Order: sequence, then C-alpha cells, then structure tokens
Amino acid sequence: MIITNSLGSNYTSGDRILALKLLFQPWKWKQGKELETLKSVIPAKVGIYLNRFRVKPGMTVELFLKGRHAIYEALRKLGIGQDDEVIVQAFTCVAVVQPILDLGATPIYVDVDTKNLNPSFEQIKKSATSKTKAIILQHTLGYINRENDEIVKWCRNHKIFIIQDLAHFFIPTPKPTTNNQQLIASANAIILSFSQDKVIDGVSGGALIASKILPLPEKLNDSNHLILIEIGKHLLYPICTWLIRSTYQIGIGKFRVGKVIHWLAKFFGLMNSPVDAPTTPTALPNALAALTFNQLVRLDKIIVHRRNIALTYGRILNRKFKLVIIDDIKNGSNLRYPIWVGNRDELEKKLTRHGFYLMDHWYDAPVSPERVSDSQVKYQPGSCPNTENLSEHIFNLPTHISISNEKAECLAKLINQ
Repeated sequence: MIITNSLGSNYTSGDRILALKLLFQPWKWKQGKELETLKSVIPAKVGIYLNRFRVKPGMTVELFLKGRHAIYEALRKLGIGQDDEVIVQAFTCVAVVQPILDLGATPIYVDVDTKNLNPSFEQIKKSATSKTKAIILQHTLGYINRENDEIVKWCRNHKIFIIQDLAHFFIPTPKPTTNNQQLIASANAIILSFSQDKVIDGVSGGALIASKILPLPEKLNDSNHLILIEIGKHLLYPICTWLIRSTYQIGIGKFRVGKVIHWLAKFFGLMNSPVDAPTTPTALPNALAALTFNQLVRLDKIIVHRRNIALTYGRILNRKFKLVIIDDIKNGSNLRYPIWVGNRDELEKKLTRHGFYLMDHWYDAPVSPERVSDSQVKYQPGSCPNTENLSEHIFNLPTHISISNEKAECLAKLINQ
C-alpha cells in the first residue's frame, strides 16, 4: 500500500466498517443521537477545563458541516462586519479567509517568521490598527505559536477578540501544560475541524466553542437541506480512498488499478476537495458526527502515534531540513511534519519510486490553494516574503495512523540521501 499525506490515510478498518454500516442505514444520515453525543464529548476531549482555565461559564458547542462555517459564525457572533479588520496570518487556507470576506470585513495578512510556520508577536503588533477587531490564531500543522501567551495578553489589553483556530490542533493530553493553558483560557471563540486529513477526520465537519454571552446564532441551514446522495458520497470516501491506496501499484506498465479507481471516483464526484464548500453555514449531519466520534474517543492514541512519528523524523533527519523543534513536537498535535527543501519537485519524483506519494502541500501559496487568485482574497503579492518563500519550499511528511515507525525511518533516510 502506498504512503500518502492524505487520501483517507487517517482511517482504520474500524472507521471503514462504520462508514459501510452507515451506508445501509440512511435513516441515521441526517438526524440521530450521535450529534448530541459528539457535542457532549468535545469539551472534555479537547481539554477545555472551564474552572481550571478560568474560562467564562456557559461555553456551548455548535456543530457544522465545515470548519469555515464555524469561523463565519464566530466572527458574526462577535459583531465583525463591514469596514472591520481581522488579523490572519499568511500561509493559510482560503477556508479561513473567506468567512472574513463574506461578512464584509478585511483580512490583514501577517507574514510568518523566517523559516517558521506562524507569525511573530512583533509582526502582529505592527499589523494592528484602530479598525482591528479580531485576530485568528491558526497554530499551523498543529504546532502552537511559540509566542501565543504574549499575543493573547496584548490582544486582551487592546480589546481585540481572540479566535483560537484549532483546525490543525487538538490539545494532546487532558492534563494542561504551560504552553496550552493560555491557548484555551484566552479565547472568545475556539474553532475545530473534522475535515479530511485533519487530526480527527470525520470526512467533513467543524465545531464552534463559544460563550453563551455572545449573541444568539441565527438559525442554521439544517442538514435536511443536504440531499442524501451528498451524505452518501461522504460515507463512501473512507472506503474508496482505501481501495485507491491499496491498488495504486497493481498493474502492468502505465496501467494501474488504483489510478483507474481514482479517476472514476473523481468522475462521479466522490473526491471533492475539502476546500470547496457551501457558503451558508450548515449543520453537521448525524452520519458524519458518528464518524467523528469514532475517532475522537481514541484521540489520545492518535496523538501519541503522531508525536512518536514526528520524533522519529526529528531524530533522523538532517538539521538543515527542520522547521520545528523538539518542544514544538511534544506540545503539538503534529498534523504533519514539515521540512524545508530546495528541490521539492525532484524529491517528490524520487520518493514515488519507493511508494511515498507526497505531492499535496500545506500550503502551496500565501492563501492556499494556489488556484485561488490573490485579488479574490485581497492578498498583495510581495507583502509577506517569508510566507511566499516558505510556500515554495515546504515539504510535509505524514504522521497519520497509516505510517509506522519503520516506514518513517525509511522515509527520513531517503530524504537525507
């Protein structure tokens, strides 16, 4: 079986069996007990200890079809609108920026630090103006911004709302650490994502954790407006991607069974990009809540595995490649292990000969994906040079459940060569 960063690599046989069972239980697709079960489990599983962290009481959990819907609702509840500015780092996804634009606000892009995944405190301070109403702190690839505490304190003093975007990040243990205490305690809103290839992968989904003192949400488009065939496609995804990866190298010459399955899956709309989503915030259907819950209950094992794989890379890889340090790994959720390479295209081609298909990059542009135009997201080319440089050189290594320590060691040694 080939090794990829994505393509359903997060799913175990248990996830695939559950998806298959749900396919034959369409009465559970839109509504069911799994939605309430997931909502009740999320606070404890992501380490939100309200009293210990002095978070205001009455935090609520709302579930959405997409993480971007959660961002939109967070901004709207905080009163962000026309002529307001929202600080967001460059080296991000259009899914983070689009909700800002949809509300009529302006994204203010902050460059990342040199060979770093997140912006510095100094860069953020320089970007703020009298119109700045909120900041979205991203914690790229599951590595906490090393100056998070200083940024949070400064935002509080300047009455800037703080949205902790944990789409790439889950608190790795139920026990708080110095580094993650402020991450949770400080937030006016917390965003989670359960989309394809995230730490918890329910094929699609997101959550907003916010205080009840914020304005009440408008009524969401409930999952009933989703046609059944769309939910069915989501349920087929874990099974379909497993078939692709399992058969990708089976065949003669250029003919490969997995490639044919992949082409057919795209043709029939089973491989839609997670970047594409309905604009209007939509509730999470019950079937996807069930897939998410099935992974969330084993979050600790998932995090331990990702940490161990990242530590393996850190131990073997040449120092010149590294973008994260040991403390980043131990305090993070290690969605992927990023490295800096000068010959990305050449490296990709050579690794495919050994069964490593690592062609998808997070991120390939200041606002990813690369096909999104700069004008569409109000990004000024040249304004974030470190980000633009990083986008051309970052290479992500897999840490998901489908890669073993032995495979990670092999991959690291190949890259060193």
